[in-house]
Amino acid sequence: MKGKSIHVLSIVLIMGCLCAGILGSVLLRPSFYPPSSFELQEKYAAQLENKLVNLLEPATGIGNVRASVQAEIRHQNTRQSSMNFKNGTRTTFHEKGPILVAQSVSVLINGKDKNKLSSYQNLVKGAVGFDVNRGDSLIVEMLPFAKVPLWTLGLTPLWLIRIAAVLLILITGGVFWLFYERKRSPKKIKKSYILDEHLWHQAELISPQQIAFFLQKISPEITATILHHFSSIKAIEVVENFASPYKDWVSMHLDYVEKLKNQDFLLKKAEEELREILKNFPQDTLSTLNQFQSWSDKDIQNLLRYVSKNDFIRALQRMPFSVRQIFERNIPPTLWQEFIQKMQRMPCSENESLQAQEKMISLAELLKKAE
Repeated sequence: MKGKSIHVLSIVLIMGCLCAGILGSVLLRPSFYPPSSFELQEKYAAQLENKLVNLLEPATGIGNVRASVQAEIRHQNTRQSSMNFKNGTRTTFHEKGPILVAQSVSVLINGKDKNKLSSYQNLVKGAVGFDVNRGDSLIVEMLPFAKVPLWTLGLTPLWLIRIAAVLLILITGGVFWLFYERKRSPKKIKKSYILDEHLWHQAELISPQQIAFFLQKISPEITATILHHFSSIKAIEVVENFASPYKDWVSMHLDYVEKLKNQDFLLKKAEEELREILKNFPQDTLSTLNQFQSWSDKDIQNLLRYVSKNDFIRALQRMPFSVRQIFERNIPPTLWQEFIQKMQRMPCSENESLQAQEKMISLAELLKKAE
């Protein structure tokens, strides 16, 4: 029994709270109370001002009318009676309602044509229900408006101050945020990888067949990076010595090697692979032809007088690109093109090319001794 009483009491309390909340919301609602005279005056003035602006703007243009209305409204009790002659009864009605006591209307129109002023006055009188006996006053004037600066966008000074304050807060906050982010994570200056020029020069001295044999053992991305930093002729010669599947893979990566990410990482890996490859070749073998880089053009031209064309063409086929450029510079262009064409039609093995190079080196040593 006691438990049921507690449940009933809880339900009564909950229902009481809900009813109190609903009653409070109704009582606090503005529409529950009748509007005061001041509220009625403000509402009437605002509606009448909008009415005047909408009435005159089609004739004067948008933004060329300013209207101000002040009204006096009072609450007044009224009494009405009616008599029923059939049954001899009298009915009395009591009403309480707001009454417009007086109003003051001022209208300013942008313009200089005073001839239209009387027409505007008549329109305003009809729109507001002007009544002199009631104590209404009306002023309609036509004056040129002051020009509003374009940068203000027609806003009032108060709104301009608000916008300026918001912009100032946003700019200040943005500056502090950037300063905080920069202090929290300082920008790291990325240094580009510096190539080992001597290492790459030594790698180009290796014959295309030999370096192609070793490059096929590493990934196509690293091989493409290596060939990208070789001379174009050397890279073509190396690619031609790749097996078919690997050749296609490397060619594909060569087309996009400049767009590859982590380029510095690839260059570092490429140089590591080149150092491993160079361990398989004695330094003397790589630098055999390198001695011609210290020769003058006159010495090179003197050597070429004693070298047979066939030996020179065979030597060119396996000659490093850097050494080939030295001889190209000292041979007439037409003769050089003839050598290149014969080299394409007369392929030779690596041993034949090395033998031709040895002949040139031996001949060069004899010429040096003769000097």
